[in-house]
Amino acid sequence: MRLTKLSLSGFKSFVEPTEFQVEKGLTGIVGPNGCGKSNLVEALRWVMGETSAKQMRGDGMDDVIFNGTSTRPARNLANVTLKLNNSDRKAPAQFNDSDEIEITRHIERGQGSTYTLNGLEVRARDIQLLFADFATGAHSSALVGQGQVNNLINEKPSKRRKLLEEASGITGLHARRHEAELRLRGAETNLERLQDVIHTLDIQLNALKRQTRQATRYRKISDNLKKWEAKLLYVRWLQAKQFEVSIEERIKIASSDVQKCSENTAIATNERESYATKIPPLRIIESECATTLQRLTIEHEQLDDEERQVNTLRNSIAQNLIQINSDIEREQALSKDAEEAIILLTEEYDELFQISELDYNTESKAKSKQDSLRDEVNKLESEISILLESVISTEARQNDFQLRKDELNSREIRLRDEHKNITEETQINEDDEEKNIQLTQAEQNIHTANQDYVKATIEAEETKSQLKIAQNEERQAKDTLQLLETKGERLHAEANAIKGLLGQDTDDSFQSIVDNIEVDSGYENALGVALGDDLQAPADKNAPIHWAIPSQKLVLSDLPHGIEPLSKFVVAPNELSKRLSQIGVINEHEGSDLRNSLLLGQRLVSREGSLWRWDGYTVKAGASTPAASRLKQRNRLSELSKEIKESDSECEEARSLFKLAEQKVQKATHDMETSLETATKAGHYLNKARDLKSTLSEEAATRLTRKEALAENFVRVENELAETLSEKIKLEEEMAELSVNVSRRQSLEIKRAELDQLRLDLEKETRIYENTVRELSNRKERLVKILSETTVHKQQAGLAVQRLSELGKRKIIAEQDKEELENKPQTIAAKRKLLFDQIANSETERNEAADNLAQAESILESAERELKEKEANLVSARELFIREEGIHDQSKQATDMAKNQIRERLGCSPKDIVNNYGINDDNIPEDADEIEIKIQRLTKERENIGPVNLRAESEANEIETQIETMKTEQKDLEAAISRLRQGISDLNREGRERIIGSFTKIDEHFQSLFTKLFGGGHAHLEMVGSEDPLEAGLEIMASPPGKRLQTLSLLSGGEKALTATALIFAAFLTNPAPICVLDEVDAPLDDTNVGRFCSLISDLVDSTDTKFIIITHHRMTMTKVDRLYGITMEEKGVSQLVSVDLTEAEQWRKTV
Repeated sequence: MRLTKLSLSGFKSFVEPTEFQVEKGLTGIVGPNGCGKSNLVEALRWVMGETSAKQMRGDGMDDVIFNGTSTRPARNLANVTLKLNNSDRKAPAQFNDSDEIEITRHIERGQGSTYTLNGLEVRARDIQLLFADFATGAHSSALVGQGQVNNLINEKPSKRRKLLEEASGITGLHARRHEAELRLRGAETNLERLQDVIHTLDIQLNALKRQTRQATRYRKISDNLKKWEAKLLYVRWLQAKQFEVSIEERIKIASSDVQKCSENTAIATNERESYATKIPPLRIIESECATTLQRLTIEHEQLDDEERQVNTLRNSIAQNLIQINSDIEREQALSKDAEEAIILLTEEYDELFQISELDYNTESKAKSKQDSLRDEVNKLESEISILLESVISTEARQNDFQLRKDELNSREIRLRDEHKNITEETQINEDDEEKNIQLTQAEQNIHTANQDYVKATIEAEETKSQLKIAQNEERQAKDTLQLLETKGERLHAEANAIKGLLGQDTDDSFQSIVDNIEVDSGYENALGVALGDDLQAPADKNAPIHWAIPSQKLVLSDLPHGIEPLSKFVVAPNELSKRLSQIGVINEHEGSDLRNSLLLGQRLVSREGSLWRWDGYTVKAGASTPAASRLKQRNRLSELSKEIKESDSECEEARSLFKLAEQKVQKATHDMETSLETATKAGHYLNKARDLKSTLSEEAATRLTRKEALAENFVRVENELAETLSEKIKLEEEMAELSVNVSRRQSLEIKRAELDQLRLDLEKETRIYENTVRELSNRKERLVKILSETTVHKQQAGLAVQRLSELGKRKIIAEQDKEELENKPQTIAAKRKLLFDQIANSETERNEAADNLAQAESILESAERELKEKEANLVSARELFIREEGIHDQSKQATDMAKNQIRERLGCSPKDIVNNYGINDDNIPEDADEIEIKIQRLTKERENIGPVNLRAESEANEIETQIETMKTEQKDLEAAISRLRQGISDLNREGRERIIGSFTKIDEHFQSLFTKLFGGGHAHLEMVGSEDPLEAGLEIMASPPGKRLQTLSLLSGGEKALTATALIFAAFLTNPAPICVLDEVDAPLDDTNVGRFCSLISDLVDSTDTKFIIITHHRMTMTKVDRLYGITMEEKGVSQLVSVDLTEAEQWRKTV
C-alpha cells in the first residue's frame, strides 16, 4: 500500500484547494519561515487520525480551520484527503475490495470531525489501526517533526520503545491488545454484576412460589363464589319477572276507570262551550264603547299638548330672529378684516421682491471670490507637500545612520563583555575535583535507593493480600444485609397490601367507625357477626348513614346471669357502647341453651363467629363478614408492625457490620495506597538518584566540550570585534558627508504660515457666501407664504358674502312662521268645548255594555266549576293509571337490570345460567338472603387468605426465564473472558517474538548507519528496565570516533542529531514505512554532516520503497532531491504550493 496524493482545502493557511503529489524518491519542500511548510506535514498527521489539538499547535481542533485574514473571511469547513494505492491488496480485509483507497477527514467549526473511507463513514479508530498495521500513522516515528530528534534524545528508554514496536510491526498489535484488555475488564465486571442479579432473582423466585400456592387456593374459592353469585342473580331475576306480571293486571283495571271519567268530562265540556260562545259578542260591544271613550279622552289631552307646543314655537322663533341678526353683524365684520389683510400682504410682497433682485448679484460676487481663494490654497498645499517629502527623506537617512551607529556601539560593548566572560569562565573550569566527588557520591545513593525500593515493593504486595481478605469479608456482610433487606421488603409489602385493602373499603369522604375500634385478638369474628355491615357506617353526623350517641333516657335490660358483654373485649366509640352492652359472649356449645333467655334487642355471639338473636335469627360459625375480615387484617397489621421493627433492627445491625467491613476495606485500601505511595516515592528517589548521576556524568562531558568551545569562541569574538570597529569608522565617514538642508526647512515653515492665512481668508469668505444664500432663501420662503395667505383671505371674504345671503333668507322665513302662530290659541279653545259633550255620551254607553257582559260571565263560571270537578276525577284516574305504569316500568327495569347484571357479570342470558352453572328448581333456595349468607361466608374465607398476588405464577415463570437467560449469558461471558485472556496471551507471545527478532536487525542496521554517518566509531542498542521485551526500554550506547563508549545524552549537539537520525533510519530498514517525513532535521548539522546525511537518504531511497519528504532550508539538501515544492505566501496568511521536477528539468537541460 503506497501513498499517492494529499489534498487540502481550508486547512490552516491552505485556504484554496491544494494537491500535493506523493511520488517515489526524495521530495523537497522549501520556503521562508512562517509560510506554512509544517502545515503540510500536520495535514498528513491530521488525516491519519491525530486527536490532540496541542500536537497540531492549537488550543482546540477548530484551530486547524482557516481563521481568516485582513482580506479574507474565516472558513467554517476544512477537508484533507489522502489517496492510497492498494493494487497489491495488502489492506485489511474490510477495506481490501478496491485498488485505490481514499481517506477523507472533514471538520466543521463547532461540530467536530468525521472520517470517510471510499465515501463510507468510519471511526477514527479504524483509520488509526489501518495506518498502524503499516508502521505509520499520526504518532509514527516516520513523521519526524521540528525538534522531534532532540525529543528522541531526551526521552527515557521506555519512550524510545515505540521505535522498536514500529520496527517490529506490532503497533497495531499493541493497540488491539489494549482494546482486548479493556473488553476483558468490562466482561469481568459484567460477570460479577450478573452473578449478583441471579442471586437476587433466586430469592424473589422462592417468595413467588409461595405466593403461587396461595393464589391457587384464592382462585378455587373465587370460582365457587362466582357460582353462588350466579344463583343469587337468577333468583332476583325470577322475583322481578313475577312482580312484573302482577303489575300488568292492575294496569288493565286502571285503564277502564280512565275511560269512564273521560266520557263524563266530555259532556261537561260541551255545556261550558255553549255558554262560552255568548261571551265574545258582549265583550266586543263593551270593548268598542271603551275604545271610543278612550279615544275622546286622548284627543282632549292632545289639545293641551298642542297649546303648549304653540307657545314654545313662538318663543323659539323670537330667539332665532335675535341670533340671525347677530350672525349678520359678525359676517360683515369678518369680510371687512379680510379685505384689509389682503391690502397689507400685497404691499409686503412688492417690497420683498425688489430686495431679492439685489441679493442675486451679491451671491454671485461672494461665490467668485471664494473659488479664487480655494485655488490659491490648493496650489500652496501642493508646493508644501513636495518640499516636505524632500526634508523627510533627508532626515530619515540621518536617523538610519544614527541607528546603525548605536547598533555598532552595542555590538562592541557585547563583544567586549563576551570576551571578558570567556576569559573568566576559562579560569573557573580549571578545577573539576569537586564534581568528581559528587559523581562518586551519586553512585552510592543509587545503591541505597535501590534497596529501599525493593523493601517498599514487598510491603505493597503484603497490603494487597490484606485488602483481598477485607474485600471477602465485606462481600459476605453485604450478602447478609441483602437477605435481611429482602425479608424487610416482603414484610413492608404485606403491610402495604393490607393497608391498601383497608383503604379500598372506606368512603373517601367519611371514615368508617370500624377504623376507630380496637378488639382483642380472637374476638374479630364475634364483633363482625354481631354488628355486620353496621360497622361500615361512619360516626360523622354529616354522613347520610351514620352512628349517633344513644339517648341517655334509654333503659336497657341486663344480659342473662353469667354472660360477659362484648364491650369487655372491645374498645369502641361512645356511639356503640349501648349496642355492645346488649351483646353477650359465650362458648359455641352454649348458644342453643341460652338463646331462650334473651330479652328484646339482645343477642349472643361466640368467638368462632356464631350468632343467636332474641327473635330467633341464627348464624352458624364460618359465615364470615367483611367487618370481621377487616378487624383481622388490622390485627395482622399490628403484628406486622412488630415484625417490621424486629426486621429493621436486624437490618440495622447487619448494616453496622457491613459498615465495619467497609471501614476495614477502606483501611486496607489506605494501607495499600500508603505502601504503594511509599514504593512510588522510593522509585522516585531511585530515579532521581539515577537522573542526578546522569546529570553529573553529562556535566563532566559538557565541561570537557565547553573548554574546547571556549577556545573557539575566544578566537571568534576577537575577529568579530575587529570587524565591528572597522565598520564603525566607515559609518562615521558617511555621516560626515551628509548635512541637513536647513534652508529647505525654513522655506517650509514660511509657506506653512502663508497657507494658514489663506485658509483663514477662505473661511471668512465662505461664511459671507453662506449668510447671503441663507437670507435669499428665507425671502423666497416668505414670498411663497404671502401668496398663500392672500389666497386664504380672499376665500374667507367670499365665504362671508355667501353666509350673509343665507342669513337673510332664514330671517324672512322666521318672520312668516311667527305670523302663522298668532291665531292658533282661539282654534284650540273651540275644539276643547266640543270634546267635553262627546265624552259624557260615550261614558253612558260603555256602562250599559259592561253590565250585560258581567251577567253572561257569571253563568259561564258556574259551568266551568262543574267541568273542573269532572276533570279532577279524570286526573285522579289517569294518575293512578300512570303510577301503575310507572311501577310496571320499574318492575320491567328491575327485570332488565337483573338481566343486565347477569349478562355483565356472567356473560350469558338468565336462561343460560341453568345450563352453565347447573341450576335447577331443586337446588335454588327461595330466599335470596340465604344465598347472600353463603356468599358472605365464601367472601370471608377468601378475605381470610389475605393479600394475594394473582400474577405470582406468571411472574415466577418470567423470573425463571430470566434466570435461565442470565445463566446462558453467564456461560457466554465466561467463554468470552476465556477467549479474551487467550487472545491477549497470544498477542503478547507474538509481540515478544517479533520484538526479539526485530531488535537484532535494528541493532545491526543502527551500527552500520552510525559508522557510515560518523565515518567511524561504533555504537549499539540495549534493552533495559525489564526482563519482558514488551515492557523493556531502548537505550543507545554510542562511541563517536576518538571517544569512549557513552550514552546518547552525553554526546554533543551534532552527534546527538546524527545518532538519533541513525536510529530512526535503522527502524526504516527493519520495517520500511510507506512514507517518511523529515521536517528540518538537517538544521543543527554543519555542512560536512549535512553531506553525510544526504548521502544516507539517497542510499535509503535506492534500497527501499519508502517515499521521502524533506522540509529544509539548506542549499546542499535542496540539490539532492528529485523534485522540489515551494510554498509561498504572496497574500498575507494564505499559503500557495508550486513545484518543479528537478530530474525532468536536468534531462531537459541536457537535451537542450
